[in-house]
Amino acid sequence: MHEESSGAARVPQAPAPLGQDRSDGRDSPRRMVELPVGHKAVQVAVAEDGALELWLDGCLRKRRAPSERAPLYVWTNVELHWEEHRFVEARYWPRSGELQVTVNGETAYAGRIG
Repeated sequence: MHEESSGAARVPQAPAPLGQDRSDGRDSPRRMVELPVGHKAVQVAVAEDGALELWLDGCLRKRRAPSERAPLYVWTNVELHWEEHRFVEARYWPRSGELQVTVNGETAYAGRIG
């Protein structure tokens, strides 16, 4: 079956919790954790291909491709009101499925998602 390409870049879609329908009608292929950081929503997801993704308010900020090196690591700076900032880091160990998310160095989530 041949599909014509429109030439448009593929826009990543924010992760939905496993088992919830996405806007395209498919089930989400990701395992994810959502955390509030101030008035922002941070989502850390493991994509179907094993990549680690960090989303901020529905926008993909960082993506680390699967690798033999562990842990996979992503980070972003979150700007809040009045020049307040939060540093969000996520580490994922694919062999064990362990995920650790820290905000300003303090653990916000630690557990298995894989």
